[in-house]
Amino acid sequence: RVAQMANLTLAGLEIESFSLTRSTLDPQDAAQPVLFLDIGSLSSSVAVFDDGFLRIVHNVGASSTDLMRACARALGTDIDRARAQYQAYGLYASGGDTEIVTAYLPLLEALSRDIERVFSAYWRSSTRQVSRVLLSGGAAVLKGLDHYLSSRLRVPVEIVNPLARLAMPKDLAPAASLIGPPLANAVGLAMKEI
Repeated sequence: RVAQMANLTLAGLEIESFSLTRSTLDPQDAAQPVLFLDIGSLSSSVAVFDDGFLRIVHNVGASSTDLMRACARALGTDIDRARAQYQAYGLYASGGDTEIVTAYLPLLEALSRDIERVFSAYWRSSTRQVSRVLLSGGAAVLKGLDHYLSSRLRVPVEIVNPLARLAMPKDLAPAASLIGPPLANAVGLAMKEI
């Protein structure tokens, strides 16, 4: 109905988690359960993919905007300065900016607890343990986030790069690790030709 009201013809609809798995996970590499953590600007989701199927999808409470707002509060500044600090230092601040790191911790702890609940729920329903976490979305490139989550969750955490599976100009290759994670869902839709 929304598409009709906007005079659009739908080519297709798809749950983001399907697009994400298509763009980042090689089906031959999916023998063990994998959890996708897609941290978007307004919301985030976790999805467990196992044995060729999407098994669990949940929304979780942290977003990249929440992390930037926490940084802005810690610095007592506006969102633009916070964004610059967020991009430059991530979880690795030093000196007077150490308060930024501690500002992130409540959000990251809550996010980790949400993920641990999904790990536990999946274990109870399948008796299979999640073997790794694949991190996507805008916050995936936050410096140190992958290491923090890996340490906290006690499983490997990898940042996705959906552009690695595509042919692209060589001059874009250095930027692929920064621009790829936020584009994972869009790349997955393009791979399905939606």
